[in-house]
Amino acid sequence: MPPKYPQVLDEAQLRRAENLLCDIFGVQSLRKHQKLAGNNILRGKTTVYDVPTGGGKTLAFWYPLFYDWDDRDMISTSQNVVLVVSPLNALMNSQAEALQEKGIPALAVNSEGSKIEDIFEIDDNTHRYHLKHRVLFVSPETALSTQFHEKVLKIKSFRVNCVELVIDESHSASEWGEDFRPEYAELGKLLARLPSGLPVLLTSATMPENVIHDVLFKVGLPQDSARVAVSNAKHNVALSVRILQHPSNTYADLLALFPTEKNGGFRQTLIYVNSRSEAEEIQDFLRRNCPEHISTDAIEFYHRNLTDKQKRNIQEGLRTGRLCCVIATDALGMGMDFPGIQRVVLWHEPLSFLSLIQKIGRCVRRLTDVGEALIFITKASYARHLTILETEREHEDEEDSADEAPVDRIAIIDQEDSTETEKVWRGKKNKPKSALEARDRKYLSLFIATAACRRIPWDDFFGNNAKMPFFVRPGNARCCDNCQPEDFPVETIQISYPYPTRAPRTTRPSEELAAEVTAALRRWRSEAVRVYYPDQVLILARYLLDDEVIEKIAARPRIVTAVDIFQHIIPWRLGVERYSVEVVQIVSGICSLHPDPVQLARKERKHEDLVKAAHKEYREALEQAFRECYNAVHDVRTGRTVKKGPRNNRHFEEERKCQPFLALPRRTVNLAFVL
Repeated sequence: MPPKYPQVLDEAQLRRAENLLCDIFGVQSLRKHQKLAGNNILRGKTTVYDVPTGGGKTLAFWYPLFYDWDDRDMISTSQNVVLVVSPLNALMNSQAEALQEKGIPALAVNSEGSKIEDIFEIDDNTHRYHLKHRVLFVSPETALSTQFHEKVLKIKSFRVNCVELVIDESHSASEWGEDFRPEYAELGKLLARLPSGLPVLLTSATMPENVIHDVLFKVGLPQDSARVAVSNAKHNVALSVRILQHPSNTYADLLALFPTEKNGGFRQTLIYVNSRSEAEEIQDFLRRNCPEHISTDAIEFYHRNLTDKQKRNIQEGLRTGRLCCVIATDALGMGMDFPGIQRVVLWHEPLSFLSLIQKIGRCVRRLTDVGEALIFITKASYARHLTILETEREHEDEEDSADEAPVDRIAIIDQEDSTETEKVWRGKKNKPKSALEARDRKYLSLFIATAACRRIPWDDFFGNNAKMPFFVRPGNARCCDNCQPEDFPVETIQISYPYPTRAPRTTRPSEELAAEVTAALRRWRSEAVRVYYPDQVLILARYLLDDEVIEKIAARPRIVTAVDIFQHIIPWRLGVERYSVEVVQIVSGICSLHPDPVQLARKERKHEDLVKAAHKEYREALEQAFRECYNAVHDVRTGRTVKKGPRNNRHFEEERKCQPFLALPRRTVNLAFVL
């Protein structure tokens, strides 16, 4: 049978649960939002729990467990259990370990942790199932699996003692956003398999109203579910946007992150990038250029291709402060607790506004700390966002003027329906696929290109003004670079490059040329292994020239004219010093057999321009000769007079010496037309 949930809670039990919870987790008291969410679950109310990163929302997860515990001894004897669906293995494992350290039995069931068989302990005599843990963490894939359904959800011991389902990072169920997980959108199936009436706690730090509606619909929960909403506005984090001074592939603008004073400290920094290659290249760049007093070992990169051991080592380095800078993809972040992060840098804009706020939320989790969030963006991207912002304003002005104009009802009735009443978003290929995406794009552009306070679009997007406040602004905190530009100085970085940083413009190669370059380079590297490393099996062809480098060369073969191209434009690390000359010769030779149609057209236009210029010069010379001859003979007289004109109007004129020229055009006629 499903558990029964009282509508009136015992005040003494609530105080006892709160005291025990505070004692075990080492906090002075629970916050208002934690109590509200916990009380809702105790009453059996499904609740949307919208709390910012660092708001302590996990304490509300365990509140229903502590309500029935009188003291620590009951933790081990109780059979009540909370089921938590979490998106990341690393997040599940760290939360389970933290609970175990507090004396609360917890288990993370995933590919990196425990198995489903570890959930129960079976009595040999009675064959009854006993839950060994008070908290179970599972991934959405595991929760929806047939094995979990058969071996856990159908077991009576679990169905009777499960008091709550927590769907952590529930915004992952929405189709818009980088964190979208299709399995999250299928969690309605899990609800159907759980006891009827089991309360659900949907949690997230970044859920605007439209995403909440989308998530509730996808999971199959009522739209009027209870809400506990806390503002995610972080007034203790300074916000700024910088336009790159140097080509992005040089990473030179990141030098501004280093302290300017000698022996100055380097604030613990997370640099978010959009690709694994950028993470590795930025690590190499910062290590090469960091001041002597900063250890190069304190700078690491993080992405999904690292081993589990490497990931845990980096996470621990961030927690302990051993690492001062980590360059990471989205693989690092969601739900993880790194209290020492004082600066978050986004190298180029993220794909969504939600992702931007999630990344900023990982800066300074403590209320009294002060941090900084910085976005580096190219001039072209900034101009694009500025154009979008201006277009949005034009749309709003047109709508306002339309609202104010008098309405001709007769004309409206007579007017035919039209499907072209809405303005088309700039760029058909990049047209937003949904209203959620369109709204997200709009606010991302507002945040980046606005001349007003950058907190305005943030608060408006999430409706923070209508929520409970959380982060207060310390006295020494800065606002943003628009409100206080004097507090956000931009350092001028001057640097010279011994190699090209921008490739010349070339046309996209034909499929035939790209395929021929790819095949030739693959043949070369296989032959190079046989020539340079005979009688061995350890060195493979891809070690000399990686497939990714071959793809980049084949995509732009005409720029491969010198070995310097492999420094930044087409990065090639291993083997570049020894083999780059051969690769350039191979690619240049193939390109010479495939003339560039654009270059040919350019040469043809140049030849035509030369011919036109020569013809123009020839025409001008002829015109000048004609004028000189015409002027020379036109006014020469013989000294005699002759009769001219019709019979009834004859008169005498002085005779001109050269009569044939009189038939030619006068000076007022366009001589070029005659020629």
